[in-house]
Amino acid sequence: MPAKGRIAQRARIRKTFTGESAQHAQEQLLSSAELIPAATDRQAALESQVMLSLGGGREYWAHPLGIASVLPFKNRIIIILDGATQSYGQPFEMNLHAAQLVLPYAEPEIQVNGVIGLRVSGMSGRDLSLTHLERGGEVILRGVKGTRWHEILSELKDNYREAGLVPLWHLDKQSRHEIDHENAYRKIVNYGTVISWLGSGLLRRVALWHTASTAYTTSSWKSDGDWVFELDSYYGIGNDHGKFLSLLMDAKWGIDLKVEKYTCECKAPWSSSPYHMKACYYYLTNRDSSIPGRLQLRFRTLGPAYEVQDREQFLEAGAEPSWVDRVYPALRKDEKASTQSSLVSRRSK
Repeated sequence: MPAKGRIAQRARIRKTFTGESAQHAQEQLLSSAELIPAATDRQAALESQVMLSLGGGREYWAHPLGIASVLPFKNRIIIILDGATQSYGQPFEMNLHAAQLVLPYAEPEIQVNGVIGLRVSGMSGRDLSLTHLERGGEVILRGVKGTRWHEILSELKDNYREAGLVPLWHLDKQSRHEIDHENAYRKIVNYGTVISWLGSGLLRRVALWHTASTAYTTSSWKSDGDWVFELDSYYGIGNDHGKFLSLLMDAKWGIDLKVEKYTCECKAPWSSSPYHMKACYYYLTNRDSSIPGRLQLRFRTLGPAYEVQDREQFLEAGAEPSWVDRVYPALRKDEKASTQSSLVSRRSK
């Protein structure tokens, strides 16, 4: 295959992992020998902490975790955010949600929320630049067209202060609140840094949750040292976790992971029933057993007996119709009736 054709083919593959445009992927592949550039150590630590915080949301976005795509470079990364979704019947913007998750603020005498030591280093148009006081690095949150970060952060700061909270993202040195929190919860605070190879690797391949997964929603959290990702798929469309895992662990494009253990219910006696949840758990570690960190992937299949969001909510949030059709088929009348009956029963308890 001619060199130009090979670059175009690689650009299409890279887009599967990053979500960036094929043109941008091709430009980067022409300028660098790395298929997906690995971050420097300090940059990886920052990315891991940000990924850990951003992954905590459970809203229903156009893309899993509310991240449309990433543009990865050696010493920085641009995270392109989704627009808005519906929360309790009201529009809820991802740029505000992201700011609330990652920017540090203190609950005096209780704890600090967000990424300790994270600071706003600049605002330009719809880009919010973030860095770490001690480690440096750069993460840029890019909002949708029309995003005004100055207004968002000013309003957020006012709201926090009115609630008795202390915004910290504008300070030029580490606050007493952050120092106290770090001393009290050092192991928790350092978690994202210790497993920076994993957090950065996942962020730089975040589009896989959209392109290679059948999940309509994805969320994550820490649990007993594991970084857990829960991927919920709808019954009847299949849950091809084999494809997702093979790409995530691909020798050229993926992360250096191996399967430590797993439990799979794909062939369980109840797997064909739409009224039973099917769950497959995979535990992945670095191929080098001396490197800490474990990723736990929970692939769940939910039928009409479980509470699921209306597919229209995803379309209103800007999700591609082809993706919605792939991960969330329209319910039949009998399935809708079963779902509503289940919801009434559950909410009356």
